[in-house]
Amino acid sequence: DDADDEDDDENDAAHAAHIKQELKALNKSATAQKARQNWYDKGYSLHNAKKYDEAIECFKKAAEIENRTQDSYYNIACGYSLKGDKDRAFEWLRKAWQAGYQDVNHMQSDSDLDNIRKDARYKEITGGKKQKHDDQDEDDDAR
Repeated sequence: DDADDEDDDENDAAHAAHIKQELKALNKSATAQKARQNWYDKGYSLHNAKKYDEAIECFKKAAEIENRTQDSYYNIACGYSLKGDKDRAFEWLRKAWQAGYQDVNHMQSDSDLDNIRKDARYKEITGGKKQKHDDQDEDDDAR
């Protein structure tokens, strides 16, 4: 019976090790999710503090790890626009548009893009779409 007890101990140890490994993987996954959100949130805070270079880097990290990619691209475009770098602003605005960020109402009213809105490239990217004049609430957090 000692041999049976040893087998049970080995099975219990193997089972405990397997559970520990699964918990570690779950924790890593949750940590990765939190890290993705942290990059975006940090970028947003830095952008609001007018620290555009740092914000751009955070949004690039967020996009790289697939967190709010289209919003991250859009915010990168905003940062470059505010820095006066129109070429890069359009590069990233085009990426945002292609990734699915097509909120023309927000784009038309977002002061971050005032610097580039009159440039012909803006209409090229948005397809010349004009702001819709309806009573929708603007979602300031969706930038």
